[in-house]
Amino acid sequence: QDGQSLKTRTMLQADINKLMEELDNIANTTAFNGKQLLSGNFTNQEFQIGSSSNQTVKATIGATQSSKIGVTRFETGSQSFTSGVVGLT
Repeated sequence: QDGQSLKTRTMLQADINKLMEELDNIANTTAFNGKQLLSGNFTNQEFQIGSSSNQTVKATIGATQSSKIGVTRFETGSQSFTSGVVGLT
């Protein structure tokens, strides 16, 4: 028993849903110089890092939407909690 009532579980679920929506909003709208950074579209981008044209580095940023990094769910009316795993490379 965790001491949560159905009402508080429902309120917690609403908070979690809003936070997940905001995470997805950030992932879908974050951009720099016209390029989306967190939506999964920023792939194999090359940057010159030195004075010579052959001094470059390539970068990829994977998608960060909640469905891509692991969905977290809190079920109201029960004591179930699920969390996904995020892999960082």
